[in-house]
Amino acid sequence: MFSNFFIQHCKTVCIWLFATVSFIQVNAQGGAAYGQLRSMTDFQPNIPMPSAPSAVGTGSSSSSSTYQMTKADYDRAYSEFLNETGNKINDKGVKFFNEKNYAKALRSFEKALKYLPGNAVIKKNIENTKNQLAYEKAAKERERYNEEMRKYNEKKQKELEEYNRKTCEKEISKAIAEIARTKKQISIIQTQLRSYNKELHNNSSEFEKWGKLSEEAYNNTISNSKDYIAQMFIKYGLLNALNPEVKMKLYGTLQKYLKSGNPAVQQWLLKQCTANNVDKEVMEGIVNGVLAGKDIAEMLTSDKPTLQKQLNGLLFINSFFESAQLVNYEQLLGEKFPGAPGDYFEQAKMIGETYCDLVSQCLSWYNINKLNNRTEVIAENVQVLSNNMQFQQKKLDCLQQCLENAVHNKTSKNCVNNCSGISRLSSPVPAL
Repeated sequence: MFSNFFIQHCKTVCIWLFATVSFIQVNAQGGAAYGQLRSMTDFQPNIPMPSAPSAVGTGSSSSSSTYQMTKADYDRAYSEFLNETGNKINDKGVKFFNEKNYAKALRSFEKALKYLPGNAVIKKNIENTKNQLAYEKAAKERERYNEEMRKYNEKKQKELEEYNRKTCEKEISKAIAEIARTKKQISIIQTQLRSYNKELHNNSSEFEKWGKLSEEAYNNTISNSKDYIAQMFIKYGLLNALNPEVKMKLYGTLQKYLKSGNPAVQQWLLKQCTANNVDKEVMEGIVNGVLAGKDIAEMLTSDKPTLQKQLNGLLFINSFFESAQLVNYEQLLGEKFPGAPGDYFEQAKMIGETYCDLVSQCLSWYNINKLNNRTEVIAENVQVLSNNMQFQQKKLDCLQQCLENAVHNKTSKNCVNNCSGISRLSSPVPAL
């Protein structure tokens, strides 16, 4: 009987020990997983750990028994928690991304990846966000570079404008001084011309001396005027300073007039060329040369009769552009010479035109000088030349006053109109 009691007691102890060990193992596994979650995230999920099954008393009702959570139940709940939490944090990152708060978006995506390490969508979100951050950084660098370049270009533009302004002022001041010298030359020429008479012509030695002195005066005037013809008249009045495509278009328009078969245009050209002593073929040669890419200054010859024809042709071309109103000099030249005073182009063109006309008149002397056996013809031509030179002197007086006003910050607009008229042409340019 004692042996039976002892055996029964041992069975009871064994059952109790087995239950206790099972309970400890299950709780240990649940606690390990819970600790792993806490070490991985900042969250503390409220997931009950599984417990060991409890005994149900015989007098207890089965409906009041408590469901006991197993390890499988816990793993499932733990997995659902990771998915739910990771997706919520990812959604938060998407919100930040759409708001262009890429730094916060990246932190959210990286946090979401701790919950869902294998999630391809979150990994792609991280990649896209990093790329966007890199782009933003590069964009800021580009913006900073562009701002630095803007400031640099602004500085250089101001330096260029200041340089052009000073250059213009220097050229105008130089022109004023040169005009004064030129006026003295014209006075000498006028004195020589007025001293001509029949008695002088009949005295061969005195006539020869008179001719040499006159020629010397003309040579000096022509020599001193060359720079203004090349640098100012050709540069500004004849559009060498413009962009090549603009220049070609304008000379192309003039070429159409010269080649036009319209009787009205042909009659107008003949009348204007005759009145301005223009050789149409010489003028056509200049226009064709420009369209072929040649420089006008290089086309000017040293042969005096031909040079006079060329200068008369250049003056006609300038008047054509002015009368036809084909070009806004101030606007087009202003684009190429920023900072130059608005009136400067008109002044420069006026200086160049005046000197070109002056040289053309001076060259008339060489034609007169050939008429040494025709006293009456010489006297007539000398008188015409004297009148022309007097007109040139008046133009120089007007121009000098105009430029001096500009230097003293007074108005110098309409120099061309006030000093010489806008055009040498007696009637407007007709339509093609």
